Amino acid sequence: RLIMLRTRRMFDQNLRLRDSASGAVTSSGSATAIAFPATEMYEYKAVINVVAVDVTTGDEAYTFNIQVSDSSGGTYTTVGQRVIAAGQAAIATYEIPLSGYAAESILSGADYIRVSHVLAGTTPSVNYNCWLSPM
Repeated sequence: RLIMLRTRRMFDQNLRLRDSASGAVTSSGSATAIAFPATEMYEYKAVINVVAVDVTTGDEAYTFNIQVSDSSGGTYTTVGQRVIAAGQAAIATYEIPLSGYAAESILSGADYIRVSHVLAGTTPSVNYNCWLSPM
């Protein structure tokens, strides 16, 4: 089933890594992984749609990581990253190109993928959607 967001982008709901309906996050963490073989990643990008972000003090920084693992509860390895430096955060859409070849060379047999977020600064808070989309 395809859903159109306010950004006018369509995506496959089965490839959603995080839903903003989960609410804003105020500390570092990760979303639940989905099954997605790393070998298929070469044709995809991760789309991060920030719908709310705190920039009150100007020192808030946000890092989004796309991570893979060979099991849903296993150790995750970062294969793509988007860093939003302090003073640069905005309600916007960011893309992270993915490489199945790189993911396989880092972690052979990676069959799970997730998004994680690292928050820094005085009062960090961000709410976002994340999904995989064909390039």
